[in-house]
Amino acid sequence: MKKIDLKKRTLQAFHQLKPELQKKAIFLAISGGRDSVALAHILISLKEKLPQVYWLHVNYGMRQPQCDYEETYLRQWAKQLEVPLFVKKISKKNSKENFQNWARTQRYLFFSEQIEKKTEALLWTAHHQDDQVETLLQKLISVGEFQGMQTVQVLKKMHGVNFKNPLTIFRPWLEIPRVNISDHIQRKRLQFFEDHSNQKLDYQRNRIRHKILPLLKEENPNFNLSLCDSLKKIQQQKENISERAGKWLKRNLKKDDNLLTAELKKTDIAIQRQIFHQWINSKLSGYRNQGKVVEKILNTLNKKNIIEQGFKLKAGWGLFLNNEKCVLKYLPNETRCEFLFYIKQK
Repeated sequence: MKKIDLKKRTLQAFHQLKPELQKKAIFLAISGGRDSVALAHILISLKEKLPQVYWLHVNYGMRQPQCDYEETYLRQWAKQLEVPLFVKKISKKNSKENFQNWARTQRYLFFSEQIEKKTEALLWTAHHQDDQVETLLQKLISVGEFQGMQTVQVLKKMHGVNFKNPLTIFRPWLEIPRVNISDHIQRKRLQFFEDHSNQKLDYQRNRIRHKILPLLKEENPNFNLSLCDSLKKIQQQKENISERAGKWLKRNLKKDDNLLTAELKKTDIAIQRQIFHQWINSKLSGYRNQGKVVEKILNTLNKKNIIEQGFKLKAGWGLFLNNEKCVLKYLPNETRCEFLFYIKQK
């Protein structure tokens, strides 16, 4: 294990923020687990060099009496360190809803509610390199390809349906391996709490952590770093392509929301892909099946002779393509056949 000075790296990450962000109060999401306890300890050691620190904790009440004990410990620790702590107790009422999804939604809703009371604040989380790798592998398994994947961002704005304002999340340890955090916990003899559900193989993320990743690291001890570096390079290329596609779309999109097929066919397929993603996103943000539909569109577009074809998207939107043009239209209550007929008449 390569030794890492967590205090130094945290301060370096902080100083890489824009000056206006360095002035914002720090709201730390603290679960009482290994990672958040370690980051809490580091922030306290840096209190003379950082803005005011607050702690946010959610008690889900799912592991009683353990959850209440963890909350009590954090309250005592916060009082001892003179750190303001905000706690929310909640319980899951709908037994059919996935607990992990529900907990995440409730957690970030609580964070947003507290941070909205402080207009100048950042949410800090203790996500680290292993978390990022697990997330990337989850996406790769579900999507089946690197297209659409991207590395977790150190600084990110999160939008929520019930958020008054987007959350700005800062992850200073995103390039720090879990083993270095464990080392800090041991050396400083910090008390933390282990959520035993993290050991259950019922969840895909746990299977990746306990079964798949150890095997990959046996083959390549630097697997985490290799994967993250590869995704960074892919993301840089994607950003370049995205920028070029955006400029092309701005130049070529007609007032009646159509593109000339001949002009589209002149561009590289990677640019075409981003053109359609950006175009559809401008109308349907968050469309989950977008990737599959775009690939079908590209397959049709790049044939020598295009057979007139319509692609139903969602919420009444559809895309029609022929040898002359490509049209994106809102057609509520139209069937596929009616949609094709409607576009042909225009």
